[in-house]
Amino acid sequence: MNFDVSEQQAKIIKVAREFGEKEIAPKADEYNQEGRFPLEIYRNLGRAGLLGITIPTEWGGAGMNHVTLMKVVEELGYHCLVLSAVVGMNSCLTGLQLLHYGSNEQKEKYLRPLVRGDVLISIAVTEPQGGSNVRAATTKATPNSKGYAINGVKRWISWGRSSDAVLVLARLGDADQDPRFTTFIVDKGTPGLTITSMPNMLTRQLDEVSEVVFDNCQVSEACRIGDEGGGLRVALSGLEGNRGAFAARTCGGIKACLDESVKFARERIVGGTPIGKNQMIQNMIADMATNLEAAKYLTYHLAWLKDTGVLRARKESSMAKLFSTDAFMKAATDAVQIHGAQGCVENSIVARLFRDAKAHQIMEGTSEIQRILIAESALGYSP
Repeated sequence: MNFDVSEQQAKIIKVAREFGEKEIAPKADEYNQEGRFPLEIYRNLGRAGLLGITIPTEWGGAGMNHVTLMKVVEELGYHCLVLSAVVGMNSCLTGLQLLHYGSNEQKEKYLRPLVRGDVLISIAVTEPQGGSNVRAATTKATPNSKGYAINGVKRWISWGRSSDAVLVLARLGDADQDPRFTTFIVDKGTPGLTITSMPNMLTRQLDEVSEVVFDNCQVSEACRIGDEGGGLRVALSGLEGNRGAFAARTCGGIKACLDESVKFARERIVGGTPIGKNQMIQNMIADMATNLEAAKYLTYHLAWLKDTGVLRARKESSMAKLFSTDAFMKAATDAVQIHGAQGCVENSIVARLFRDAKAHQIMEGTSEIQRILIAESALGYSP
C-alpha cells in the first residue's frame, strides 16, 4: 500500500491546509455561534478548486484520486467538520450520482456549478420511520402525463435551507408493494416542495438540519436521475467513498482534540505543575494520538482500495467509519475532561468538537449499523 501523493496532489492538499487556516479558522467561532451555514466560505471552496477533487476535469473537477480527497477533507475537518463534509459529499456522493447517472443536460445544469460552488445540493433519503434502512423509504413518485407527482416526508436532511436543489429517493407506484426506487432532482421553489429547519438540535446547528416535505410536488421526466427503478443504485453510488471522507474529517476532528488538549495540558498549572505531568492526563493524550493514527490507517486503506479499482469495499468503509467516529467521541470526551470547566463553556473549541463527535456516531449509519455490516461480512452473510 502506498498513501503517497504526487507533486500536483500535494499542491492541492496545501491549498486546503492554507484555506482552513486563513478562511475557516478566523470565522469558525462566529458562524458556529450564529448557527448558520457559511455559504460565502462554501463559494470560496469552489473558487479554490476544493469541491470536486475526484470529479473529472472535463466537468470542472480536479480529477484526482481518493487518497488526495481524504487528505484534503482531513485538513479542512481540523477546522470545521461541516465544511469538510460538503467537500466530501460533492466529490463522493452528490457529484458522483450526477456524474455516473445524470444526463449531459443535468451535468451542465448541476454538476459543473456544484464543483464551482455556485450551487449547493441536499440529499433527501432519510425518513422519520426509516432511519438507516433506505429500503424502508415510503416517499412515493406517481407517474402522470406531466412526469411524476412526489409525495412524502424526508427528515434530518443537511443544508436544506441553503440548498438550491434536493436529490430525493422515492418509490414508484404503491409505497408498500412496489420496490422500484427512483431518484429525482428537484429545484428549490418547485410548487409542493417545502423545506423547514429543525431547530434546537444538540449538534451542528450550522448543518441546517431540515425536514423536506413533498406535497403533490410535480416534476418532469427531465428531473429523473438515471432509469426508473434504478434509484437505489443511484442513491448508494459513492457511498463507500463518502464514508471514507466521513472518516477523514473525523480524523481532522481527533487531531483538533489532541492539539487543543496538548496545548491546555502544557499551559494549565495546578499546584505549581502543568497538568500534562499528571499520568491520567497523559493516558488520555496517548489514546488520542494512537487512535488518530489507527483511524487514519483505516481511512487511507479504504481510499487506496478505491484507487486500485476495488468496486466494493463495504466492510472496509464500515470499519473506517465505525472506528474513526468512536475514536472521535472518546477524544472529544477526554478533551472536555482535560479542560475541566473551561471545556464546558458553550463557545469553546472542545465543546464544539464534543457536539460534532456525537453527531458523527449517528450520521451516515450509526455505529451499531456499521457493526452489523462488519459482522455480516465476517460471518459470510453478505458479500
